[in-house]
Amino acid sequence: MKFKTRYILHELTVPFLLGLALFTGVFLMHGLYDLTESVISHGFSFPRMFLLVLSGLPETFFLTAPMAAILGVLMGYGRLAADNELVAFRVAGFSLISLIIPALVASLLLSGGLLALRQYGQPALGRARVNLLEQMAMPAPERLMAAESYLELGPYTIYAASVEGNQMGDVYLEDRSGPYPIDIYARQASWIRYSPELYLLRLEDGSMHQNPDEADYRVLSFQRQDVQIDLTEVVGRSISGGEETTSIVDLYRRKESSYKRYLEGKKQLAEAEKIVRLRENYREDLLEFHRALALPLAPFFLVLIAAPLGMLARQSGKAIGFILSLLLIFLYYLFSILIEPLAIQGLVPAGLALWVPNILFGLLGIVLIYRLQERG
Repeated sequence: MKFKTRYILHELTVPFLLGLALFTGVFLMHGLYDLTESVISHGFSFPRMFLLVLSGLPETFFLTAPMAAILGVLMGYGRLAADNELVAFRVAGFSLISLIIPALVASLLLSGGLLALRQYGQPALGRARVNLLEQMAMPAPERLMAAESYLELGPYTIYAASVEGNQMGDVYLEDRSGPYPIDIYARQASWIRYSPELYLLRLEDGSMHQNPDEADYRVLSFQRQDVQIDLTEVVGRSISGGEETTSIVDLYRRKESSYKRYLEGKKQLAEAEKIVRLRENYREDLLEFHRALALPLAPFFLVLIAAPLGMLARQSGKAIGFILSLLLIFLYYLFSILIEPLAIQGLVPAGLALWVPNILFGLLGIVLIYRLQERG
């Protein structure tokens, strides 16, 4: 690698990494309170919480990596322009394009990495995140249990006269899971946790009372009795940890399948409402597919406009670079937010809508590069 290329990449990489850490930290800050609360209330270990944070990073990177790329390129080239090092490169015979190529190649590599992350990494981490969030939604009986109060867990009602950590004294349990309710009294009881969804309530030195009818009252004494409580049955399967992320290839297949159903509906002269619904489903799948491509490729198009803008910042390179980066970030995501509702309503082709910000910023960048090259 030539000295020029190494030098320029070094100038761009440092602010890029700082920006990536800054923007990612800001996006993750709002979730730290919920994560800390989950550790306290559900007893989650820190390795699990670290995995939960890690599983959410890919989705965050698709937003923060383009932002960091803009910041890195603007501040890097801005610093080179402010110190007249770009002039020195030009005097040494290097063309303007040769000074921009390192940033473009780096942005292509970044976009390729984001595409690979979207295809392979995010679906796998998304499945892990869904499982962890479902586990976090499960109640933790040993933490919810309080002395002289009732705890309702689906068909079970539990009362304890005293609670010390995981141990309970003078425990009353009403079990309504069978055809006839069973009342259980135990002098001592403790919780045994097998998994976030499965608990064992161990009752010691007690008696079971069942009254199927008035003539057949049953009492059974025991030294130890275990009651298995499956929280998935207690709280139901309605708890959701969010949707799993679909890979780009699967999104393409889903888009093609939606399009075929839409065409078949038109050929069969189905009801107008059904055709409209099929068309809307196809449009949503098309938008989802192009979103999965447009966001990872955004760094390349944004670098096209950020590089010449950074070169123009001859005075106060870093300050101007930071301000311009915030402005470009705001404009890019503003375009993205405004164009998507138009595509959903069918006013803009869905296959083109999510590419409009990339194409617009890329074309502006090419024009700026051409003008700078023309000015010499």
